Amino acid sequence: MPNGPVPAVIALAGRRIDAPDTYPPRFPRDAITSVHRRIAALLRDENAVALVCSAACGADLVALDEAEQFGLRVRIILPFAVQSFLESSVNDRPGKWQPIFDRMIEAAQRRGDLIVLAGKPEDGDAAYAAANAAIIEQAEALAKDAGAHRRVSAIVWDGTAREGNDLTARFRQSAIQAGFEDRVVLTCPVIDEAKDYLRGSNLSPDQVLALVNRLKEEDRFGWARQVIGKVRKTQIDRAELRDKFARQHALCTYKDSDMPVLVALDRAMEILGGHFDLSTTRDQEVLGLAGAIFKRRWQATGQKDQLERSYRFYRRGFEVGPEIDKGYTAINAAFVLDQLAEIEAANEAPSVDERRAEAQKIREAIEAQLVPMRSNNPDLDREWWYLVTVAEALFGLRKYDDAKTWLTRAKSVRGTPDWEFRSTATQLATLAQLQQKGTPSPDSPEVLKASAVLDDFLELKVASKSNAAKSPAARESAFIGKVGLALSGGGFRASLFHIGVLARMAELDVLRRVEVLSCVSGGSIIGAHYYLALREMMMTTKLDELEPEKIREKYVELVRQVATDFLAGVQTNIRMRVFANPAALLRSIFSRAYTRTVRLGELFESQLFDKIGVKTEQPGTPLLLKELRIIPADAEEGFDPKIHNWRRAAKVPMLILNATTLNTGHAWQYTVSYMGESPWAIDPNADGTNRLRRMYHNEAPPAHRNTPLSQAVVASACVPGLFEPIRLDGLYRLEQRGKKAEPLVLRQVDGGVHDNQGIAGLFEQGCSVVLVSDASGQTDVAIDPGGGTVAPLMRSNSVLMERVRQEQYTRLDTLEKRGLLKGAMFIHLKKDLDVVPLDWIGCEEPHEPRATIGEPRTSYNIRKEVQQLLAGIRTDLDSFSDVEAFALMTSGYRMTDHYLSKVQVLPQATQAPGHWNFLAIESIMNDARTSDPNYQRLLGLLGSGGKLMFRVWSQSRVLLLSTGLLAMFGVVAAGIWLFGLFTSGANETPLTIDRRTILGAVIAVVVMAVLLAVPIIREHVTRIAVGVLTLVLCVPARLHLWLVDGFFLKLGRLSRLGLKADDTR
Repeated sequence: MPNGPVPAVIALAGRRIDAPDTYPPRFPRDAITSVHRRIAALLRDENAVALVCSAACGADLVALDEAEQFGLRVRIILPFAVQSFLESSVNDRPGKWQPIFDRMIEAAQRRGDLIVLAGKPEDGDAAYAAANAAIIEQAEALAKDAGAHRRVSAIVWDGTAREGNDLTARFRQSAIQAGFEDRVVLTCPVIDEAKDYLRGSNLSPDQVLALVNRLKEEDRFGWARQVIGKVRKTQIDRAELRDKFARQHALCTYKDSDMPVLVALDRAMEILGGHFDLSTTRDQEVLGLAGAIFKRRWQATGQKDQLERSYRFYRRGFEVGPEIDKGYTAINAAFVLDQLAEIEAANEAPSVDERRAEAQKIREAIEAQLVPMRSNNPDLDREWWYLVTVAEALFGLRKYDDAKTWLTRAKSVRGTPDWEFRSTATQLATLAQLQQKGTPSPDSPEVLKASAVLDDFLELKVASKSNAAKSPAARESAFIGKVGLALSGGGFRASLFHIGVLARMAELDVLRRVEVLSCVSGGSIIGAHYYLALREMMMTTKLDELEPEKIREKYVELVRQVATDFLAGVQTNIRMRVFANPAALLRSIFSRAYTRTVRLGELFESQLFDKIGVKTEQPGTPLLLKELRIIPADAEEGFDPKIHNWRRAAKVPMLILNATTLNTGHAWQYTVSYMGESPWAIDPNADGTNRLRRMYHNEAPPAHRNTPLSQAVVASACVPGLFEPIRLDGLYRLEQRGKKAEPLVLRQVDGGVHDNQGIAGLFEQGCSVVLVSDASGQTDVAIDPGGGTVAPLMRSNSVLMERVRQEQYTRLDTLEKRGLLKGAMFIHLKKDLDVVPLDWIGCEEPHEPRATIGEPRTSYNIRKEVQQLLAGIRTDLDSFSDVEAFALMTSGYRMTDHYLSKVQVLPQATQAPGHWNFLAIESIMNDARTSDPNYQRLLGLLGSGGKLMFRVWSQSRVLLLSTGLLAMFGVVAAGIWLFGLFTSGANETPLTIDRRTILGAVIAVVVMAVLLAVPIIREHVTRIAVGVLTLVLCVPARLHLWLVDGFFLKLGRLSRLGLKADDTR
């Protein structure tokens, strides 16, 4: 007979979700995901067969949702009529609870398991107390009807009874008095328990182990690592427990995402090696951990020898015997062999076939030894990892029908978390691709066979849900993995180029698959704008209930609107508006906190983001990052993209806005969940600078819990020298031994200083398909880069940024070639332009040009001389004309169309170019004769677009001539005035300066120099001086906006080229 606890009937009551501003919190919304996990664990551990509870928002509905996943019988008790209960106990609190409520009530009514008492809402606590009593009675009745079932009461609460009449506490007392076993599910974060233990509370080793398991379930590996580190310093009598803590310590260390990845992996190996003899151990769990650590090192470094070491550890575990660890090390050894074969296949190494043959032998051994175990131990039908390990072995042997049978058994295991489905499906999909000797299209015949097995495996168990039945999006996610899109810096030039990229991605049905959006500078401006527009669409439209073609059309229309609104905002000349508001400039003189950079952020919000119409929780306040999470209209309360995204057709992207911290030189990331420096991009072997740890917004010091979106965007786009750094006080203190802790004055500048492509964020988030749109500035051959001090300094900075850019591309290319990426696209403004080696003067052995050198067009069908001019357009935040903007969008669109098709792993719609306003310019860019006056005019407009000043004068001879005449008149007038000044004063007494005046001036200069040596005084003086100077520029700035800017935009209209915006093909 199977072992395990006697089946139980659960009677449950608990806290409702907190109302806004509840303090202290009892069930905050951000704890929903954790409570889901804890209730699932309760139902699984207690072997629950039935649940009795009410249906209020919060504990009740979370429990009912989990019980549905387990397939339990559910009986619902309501204190009064359904509609009244919906209004008073479901919809009166934040969150999207009604869809769950409606589904549960309908199902209970259909089964005859809905009991509605005769109470009324105005009865207050008495009505709810009666419902709690009925829950206990009905649970007893269900247990009695079932025979020997246990009765378990569970309360879901914060651990503290409220003063007065706490109905949850009374329910618990009544259930205990009735003989129920007592269980508690806490709504407070599990890290609070960890904090209490680390502060000194006493827990037994077994209790610590249980706490560690809860922390691991909630991905709090850093806290788990600290907890284990403390308990391992205590006296632990049992040897097996000491071994278990050592293994768990290594596991939690290498999975701690708050540590630099290589540091975490090295420390994990030190922990294992310090407790076990890794050269002789036969402990399969230790060998499996070592194999996983070295496999992770391969993923982080791309070094094949790390994967070889991983295989050797897994292999040793397999040789101990697959039946002992139920095939864990054996199945991983086979998988790593296929990965090694894939890497070596690129070099046509003779070992490829040997690797693959050995992998199949291991799988055959797993089949031979593990399959018979099931007939002798029926309990194995409840062990998920045993079942899926056998299924993977059969899948790898291409015994798809047998694999399907074992996967079906695995599906029947109750309470399996969805992440385990995803992990297994991803492993199987990757295995199918590896065995196809490459990364084939999901539509290849062999992959289709594997896909059929995965489709059956991923069929949702709850047929009443809207995304039930087959799950093609889940299967697709398993084959593709995460798709990440990086939008580089480069001012509005980059923003406009990226719009063209987004447009074609939307048409090809790829944009909806993006799960990570990593942005820098100009990419952050358009990235934030697109994210806000997408958020509005996803929260108002049930995208996943639409057919794929309809979803694609929604994204196309979204990008079309983004293009229109964004260009309108750009053409207000945001950079010049910074200097055109005298009130803001005066404020910047008297306030250290209000700088021109802050003003720039306000303009981003007013001129760009406000066009989307996002509603804030308090009208008239800035958009706050923490309030910008996307909960799709077709998702239920508790939606978490990390958990649920993989089953969605329209993914919810993670937005990363990258800045640079001047204090440390590291990359700083802003997201809607957290902010801080990423540990991923830091290699401690080369970087000895302290890292500023990331923090969730609600864990930050109080003054920094409401970070505005505009602050994040402007920090990412804050060009050094043009705008002041963003200043953040009170976030960190620098503590050094023997010294007083000093508060850090945190200053942030443009993210492009550290990583102008934004690729690091995609790697950190585990993207397997990386798409990079790079419109940053690139160095060109300079006839004379300049002498002196300033020109070489500026040129050197460009060289350094170009070097970083090349390193990013090299890393991306290396990871793809070594099998760590399933696909990659890297496009940039100089893509496919001629790169010609220059022969020295008098060279007698000239270079041999490539066949494409001299071709007039790029491979994406843009004339090279046009593309060269686009690559030279200014990277500024001023106005861009229609001609400049549309040409940049068209370039990004055509480049994406050409190169995205080479990413074979991505399913793409075969969609002809649609109607885009910006494509109107393509007929002149690509099709017009080079002698056509309109084409020559286009070249002139784009050529002048590279100038930072006086662009409009270079575009109009009339304006240039009239301005020249005015300048001549001014010079003549000034000369006449000066002549009169000198002649009129010829007979006056000359000015004399005595010694006192000279001495006073010298003293004043010395005092000023001493004062300016004090940093805080120098900062204030500089701020005031710059503020006064910019105030002087206010009138010219307003004149520029009123007169010059309008003339510039008029000169850059499509009509100047004989076109209209709707002249698309």
